[in-house]
Amino acid sequence: KDFSPDAYDDSESGTCVGTLLRIVDFRRVNDGRMVLLVQGIERFVISKVYQELPYTIVDAQIILDEEELMAYPMPSAVATSFAWHSFEYEDNVKLAEDGSDPGEEVCIGAIVGERLAQLIPFISLKSTNARDLSLLQKSIAQAKSEVLDLVPVGSNDAPIQHLTCRNVLNEVPTFSNIESQGGRLSAGDIEYDLWICIDEYVRLRGLHDVMSSDLMALLPQGKDWPNDFCLEDLAAKLEAKNTQGDGVRPPYPNERRLKRLSYSASALLGGSTPSDLLNKGVRQMLLEVPSTRGRLWAVLERFVEYNSLLRSKHVDK
Repeated sequence: KDFSPDAYDDSESGTCVGTLLRIVDFRRVNDGRMVLLVQGIERFVISKVYQELPYTIVDAQIILDEEELMAYPMPSAVATSFAWHSFEYEDNVKLAEDGSDPGEEVCIGAIVGERLAQLIPFISLKSTNARDLSLLQKSIAQAKSEVLDLVPVGSNDAPIQHLTCRNVLNEVPTFSNIESQGGRLSAGDIEYDLWICIDEYVRLRGLHDVMSSDLMALLPQGKDWPNDFCLEDLAAKLEAKNTQGDGVRPPYPNERRLKRLSYSASALLGGSTPSDLLNKGVRQMLLEVPSTRGRLWAVLERFVEYNSLLRSKHVDK
């Protein structure tokens, strides 16, 4: 694939950033509709549009985060990211538990309600033990090595810089301002503050009993949390209930864990509060942030705003 700036169409339709979806399961509903269960696995940018009607045909390029492109050329980094999908996405998730097969016609009641709430918005990490994960990491290292042997010299220029120059990808203004003034926000520091805000949000909304174990799997271990931090105890209780033997928080590369957190944490935001508007358009905004650090910062800002409104609401009561 050509990663050079010349490969990108300057038209408006050539700058669309979207999500690559993986269809996990689907059912035909007896009223004629079709329900798909999809997982968002990567983001992409449309580089050239060939046809729009009767259906769209385009060239599209996978966009990785800046941090993923620091050590390896684009093709190797993409191959690595795709290799991790076998661990990060569970294959056996089903829309309905009535014994029906994919594509089979079912009643809408078999899908919506409690069953759908169990599936959305978080998808479980695969039930992989530490040994299997170690083997996966070795195979990923081998794949990177093989791809590097095939990469031409000089092909390590990723399109991130070109896309940011064209304002297709943008950091949020507050993040850019701090970085432009010489400040360097580490992903670890931003993540720590984000978990503190998530913890407060959970307490303010009383979500202790409904917190997703899949989100708790991303909580880092060994951190010096404040005394009133409740999520560590919650994670420990979920660990105790886990029957797979490897715990809720499996060994998982830090950079992958941070990237997953940067996309998934905002799914907690919402509820019947005046702050609902704060979450409008957040998914597209997060897609268009070029770095993991910047995305974590953007999510942190949202939680700070939500918590401020929720605290005000509690004071008013």
